[in-house]
Amino acid sequence: MMLSPSLGHRLSALVLIASLSACANYSGISSSQTMLNTKQLATEQSLGAEHDINPVVYEWPTQTWWKNFNDPQLDALITEALESNPSLAIAAAKLARANASLEHFHAATLPNVGVTADASRQHYTENGMYPAPLGGSTQTSGNVTLQAKYDLDFWGRNHAAAAASRSRLAVAQAESASAQLMLASAVSKTYFQLAQLQRFRRIGDSALEQRLHIYQLTKQRVDAGLDTQVELKQAETQLPLTRTNIEMVKENIVNTQHALAALLGAGPDRVLNLQAALPEPNASHNFALSPQNIPIALLGHRPDLVAARWQVEAAQQDTKASKAAFYPNINLVAFAGYSSIGLDQLLRSSSENYGAGPALSLPIFDGGRLRANLKANYADYDAAVANYNQTLIGALRDVADQLNSYRFLQPQIAQQQLALDAASAAYNLAMQRYNAGLGNYLTVLNAQSMVIQQQLFQSQLRLRALTTHVELARALGGGFPNIDPVRVADDSAVTETETKIASATFAASQINSNTPITTAAPL
Repeated sequence: MMLSPSLGHRLSALVLIASLSACANYSGISSSQTMLNTKQLATEQSLGAEHDINPVVYEWPTQTWWKNFNDPQLDALITEALESNPSLAIAAAKLARANASLEHFHAATLPNVGVTADASRQHYTENGMYPAPLGGSTQTSGNVTLQAKYDLDFWGRNHAAAAASRSRLAVAQAESASAQLMLASAVSKTYFQLAQLQRFRRIGDSALEQRLHIYQLTKQRVDAGLDTQVELKQAETQLPLTRTNIEMVKENIVNTQHALAALLGAGPDRVLNLQAALPEPNASHNFALSPQNIPIALLGHRPDLVAARWQVEAAQQDTKASKAAFYPNINLVAFAGYSSIGLDQLLRSSSENYGAGPALSLPIFDGGRLRANLKANYADYDAAVANYNQTLIGALRDVADQLNSYRFLQPQIAQQQLALDAASAAYNLAMQRYNAGLGNYLTVLNAQSMVIQQQLFQSQLRLRALTTHVELARALGGGFPNIDPVRVADDSAVTETETKIASATFAASQINSNTPITTAAPL
């Protein structure tokens, strides 16, 4: 019985609807995690109220924050490290890998065109579908075909995969910026540590010189009958003790120089002759450079937080691609070329071969593979959200700790200077009395030890202040750009700087919001 065309179309539609209803589905699979935002976290007492923040704070830190120390030698060391350290080469390789992945997935959204050509010699059976004279003969056949295929991507699977890859490129760029920030911070702190140790060495040399002077003076007093051998031996004991401390400091200096050389990507001899310097007090510590209060939006500068946020976006796009795999995949296929038996006739018009049409594939029963894949993608998404939440909480603590240290260091530095001034005055008086024969050696020794102790303490506080300045700059992202996103029409035109800008802006705009992302952020 023949079916009318209209009835045949209806039956085909019913078959398609039945097939769709029978295909795999993703019901019951969803995420269990929600992104935190700073409004859910108490920060006002630790970071300061937004209305109390000076506008100049929004300009700090800059991308070259270390130049605030006004030390050309430090600037040169950080530049060398950023050019030579192997860890940055690893980050650059990961960035190149992510860029190649983006190109791969972007290609899936474009038509695929190719050419095939083949020639074969075949003996045709006499008892097959080809009658004589072809049957029973041996012939040479050839084909030349131009093929084109385009995935209509009705459900957005290819575009979601490309968006996920684009997000992972942003992750790689943020991680590369994070590696540079950590390296610049490590070089700065190691340089200041070296400067402090070299200052300890100078304090030790000065103390040794003073104690040699006291030893000579005590010896003269013993010869004059003003002191006994007890005081002389006490003065003599201080000399090897001081020399021992100096040797310990010299050991630490060399080890620190080795550490700095490794950060530069050089051999251990690279900075053995380097003389580092601690910036003078207040040369790099003022309100404009190290704020008392921090606007919460500055957390959007942190490359690690930017990377975590883009990782969430990538995982979300992966789930979109996995969901799209549950639906029919429709491709347009076209071909045109020549096909003939006998190569002498291959390029004749009678050998033309062409066609076009749609191709549909529909998952109906796959043993649960699609559902398992989607569950895995949602698990990755939940892990990315949890990682972002953990990174956000850690970032808040990091900034709060550094800001707290900065606030409490200022009165410590002021009080310690008063203590050093008092100890120096006491030592001068003790020496005057001792020279005049009115005081004893122990009084001078105690006064001198107090001065040395305060000098060392002052150096330690200065190092802590510098380290806190470095750590606060690092905790706030080290100047990772946070300005208006760059609008890019062509993915190939995206520069690393443009993507950093868009990434930081994207993270800053999302830091107070847990609204799910519905489209890929602009790159």
